[in-house]
Amino acid sequence: MYRYLLFFLLMLPFSLSAQNTMYFMDNLPQSIGYNPAFFPDVDSYLGMPALSGVSMQVYNSAFNFNDIDDFQSKISNQSFDADSYLQSLGTENTLLSEVKISLLSLGFRIKDKSFLSFSIDGSSYIVNKSPTDIIYFFTDLDEINRENFPVEINNISMLTTNYLTLGVTYSYKVNENLTLGISPKLNFNDFAFESENLTYKVEPEISDGEDDYKQSGSGEFLMGIFTELDPEIVNKGDIPLDEGFKLLPDGWEDTAFGNLLKNKSLTLDLGATYTFEKWMFSASILNLGSSVFKSNNYEIAGDEEYINVKEIDKTRFAIPAKILIGAMHQFTPKWNYGILLNNTFYKD
Repeated sequence: MYRYLLFFLLMLPFSLSAQNTMYFMDNLPQSIGYNPAFFPDVDSYLGMPALSGVSMQVYNSAFNFNDIDDFQSKISNQSFDADSYLQSLGTENTLLSEVKISLLSLGFRIKDKSFLSFSIDGSSYIVNKSPTDIIYFFTDLDEINRENFPVEINNISMLTTNYLTLGVTYSYKVNENLTLGISPKLNFNDFAFESENLTYKVEPEISDGEDDYKQSGSGEFLMGIFTELDPEIVNKGDIPLDEGFKLLPDGWEDTAFGNLLKNKSLTLDLGATYTFEKWMFSASILNLGSSVFKSNNYEIAGDEEYINVKEIDKTRFAIPAKILIGAMHQFTPKWNYGILLNNTFYKD
């Protein structure tokens, strides 16, 4: 169970592919998501689900798919020095991912100086930090040389936030050079998870005369969720796992839609652009705020023997803020070039 849960959380970002942010396509309505001061060159627009755009980006610091494939091909070799290989990758791996899906958007020009737009988006962030030993997790256990067991991965930290956003963006041309933009957003927070000390361990054992593996996990984490957990396990102290338990109550699938909108918080985007002759300079700061859960907050701790679930008060989970600074030169009517500085402030 531990391995499949961790596998899902870690592999989700790997299934994504990075794309051009369209930051310099400032005449397109989608560019408003990167700088609220951008002024689309349209009178009005309407964006529909699956057609309005999907923004994805992923970053992994210590290894890539080729490294995983290389490790998998060598790990069964008895002469392979796994420790030296891991040391060559470094001591820590950082995985960052972001997904933003536009569900609905519309906007229109107000005379010549203003542009007003509305949007509904789904967003998800994942920040994972772990030792480079996490690469073992992507390997078939039967291929691992017995000398490399037990495999123990300590100090796995994870932060994920998932929410639905209702946003309003207003762009205003102060004069022929300067444009300012602001985008307040109401977030409906559905799920968040934060931990700094998860441990995963696997070791071989013999079961019914065949090779098997004992897998275990331990640690504690905070969780905010759109529905309550099973009352039979909340605030009941340590519950032995061999007694069995359910994390979610019966019928949780029938949770009212209103529960998805219960935990609300605000974020803010700000932006500005300045044109000078054939140059345009721009800057924006995005996601000023956090994900807040006022209900259904839990502190969960456990290991291979027990689980302990406590209900806690209001909890805040970080949403990574961004700063984007760009400059673009239009050297012909159809061609331009630009430079973009982009920094995301993930929680350390």
